[in-house]
Amino acid sequence: MKEINNVYIKIINLSLIIFIIILSVYLSKRFYFNEFYYKVPDLIGLDMAEAEKTISSSALNIRNMGETFSTLPYGKV
Repeated sequence: MKEINNVYIKIINLSLIIFIIILSVYLSKRFYFNEFYYKVPDLIGLDMAEAEKTISSSALNIRNMGETFSTLPYGKV
């Protein structure tokens, strides 16, 4: 009887350890990569006015950085 109780305790401990590992991976992924806080809309191919209008409802900002490595026409995001 005592051996059966020890087996159950080991199974419960292992289950708790697995649960804690899965929960910590989920939470670290969720908060470290900011998936929880910001959703960035797709702005590719929009001009600056359309991009600013699309992003105006969020806490994100747009900066005009230039076109050095862009393959899009001038004025497109």
